[in-house]
Amino acid sequence: SAWNDLPANKSLMGLPENQGLPIGNLTSQLFGNIYLNPLDQFVKRILKIRCYGRYVDDMVLVHRDKRVLLDAVDQIRDFVASQLALNLHPKKVYLQPVQNGFAFLGVYILPWRVYPGRRIVRNFRECVAKPSADLLCQAARLQSYHGYMSHYDANLFIWRIYG
Repeated sequence: SAWNDLPANKSLMGLPENQGLPIGNLTSQLFGNIYLNPLDQFVKRILKIRCYGRYVDDMVLVHRDKRVLLDAVDQIRDFVASQLALNLHPKKVYLQPVQNGFAFLGVYILPWRVYPGRRIVRNFRECVAKPSADLLCQAARLQSYHGYMSHYDANLFIWRIYG
């Protein structure tokens, strides 16, 4: 089968029972999506949360009614414990008004705008402040940041960086 060609470092086969795959591994993402699909179905079909997004183990729920969200968090906590043998991290559940914005998957989301996250901003500033001696390498790095930031509301930020 096609699984036979999978490199050993990309497979759960041959790993000790208590050891998983490294974070960021494509197989980890695939298994995360398969394993957590029942959670997605529960949130969308049972809880009827329309504004829901999840990437591997990070998720966001948006609703106008705070009580609906509080109830949803309790039900999700119970669901993942009973159905998936998982727990929500007690210090990583945040409830706040959406107009305050929130960080999710390396970006900062506000109503009607999305900005690059702090780490990307810091790395971009450092790239500009401490350029590589290899001009082709530096040009490639800057082009990469510009390409990434073109997906977000970052024009004013880029303009300020270059002064």
